[in-house]
Amino acid sequence: MRADCFAAAPFDEAYCGWGWEDVDWALTAAQRFTLAHVDNPVRHGGLETVDRLLAKFAQSGPNFARLLARHPSYEDRPGARLARTVKRHHAGWLAKLAGGLAARIRYLPIRWRVLGLKLFRAGVAAKAL
Repeated sequence: MRADCFAAAPFDEAYCGWGWEDVDWALTAAQRFTLAHVDNPVRHGGLETVDRLLAKFAQSGPNFARLLARHPSYEDRPGARLARTVKRHHAGWLAKLAGGLAARIRYLPIRWRVLGLKLFRAGVAAKAL
């Protein structure tokens, strides 16, 4: 990334804990610059366990609420709509329970497990909205 881009659109340091600060940055930077994805392979130390990922998602609610407050257009995204629906039906606890269970069931198709993660995250976000 060019230094002038980062200087003009710095990370919002009011985010704390885990999650959404990178999405906030991209939405902010995209208002002033054209962003492009570079397919740059990298090495990593391995995948997170489902339980570790759920623990990170469990911390992300306040940051998600901050993201929506700063970028109202993000409300139209599927995850934000799901979180609002879960909140409207007072089903955050159910979304977290069902989503967490689905994510942990190893014999489910990976697509269903990913949907479980998304449902869990929506339950967390609903509580913070």
